[in-house]
Amino acid sequence: MPFEIKPEFVVYTSVDDSDVLKLIRDELKIGHIMKVRSNNKIIKRKEMIQFRVSGLKNAHVLINYFNGKFMGKRKNDYEIWKQAVKIIVRDEHRTIKGILELAKIRDKMGKISKPENYRNYNWFKSYLEENYKEYEPAFSKNKRNY
Repeated sequence: MPFEIKPEFVVYTSVDDSDVLKLIRDELKIGHIMKVRSNNKIIKRKEMIQFRVSGLKNAHVLINYFNGKFMGKRKNDYEIWKQAVKIIVRDEHRTIKGILELAKIRDKMGKISKPENYRNYNWFKSYLEENYKEYEPAFSKNKRNY
């Protein structure tokens, strides 16, 4: 497979509110915080803080910590992200159907900040149909236990 599938959790905030993300990072002892620049015309702030966590073990830590703590759009994105984590935990991301389900979930999140080279559901569907249809059983061989 030419791409890696792992859960990744990213939250952006203004530089002024970075202390909150630092407290979360320090309490959970996972993730990285960095300053990022936004070239997005919709987002007025040019400099922001990003809290980024990746990997399945860290996803479980975040789910246990954040459950019920988000509101509004962030809550919606968080709930959608949890669905993606469940697909990965069940090892469904090793099937074409699972990859496409993850692509649908990914398309629902963070509508404002998609990069120019973003690969959406239709791209994954076309790519997998052209290149991997006969390999479907091979994706599911190495099941993990969590």
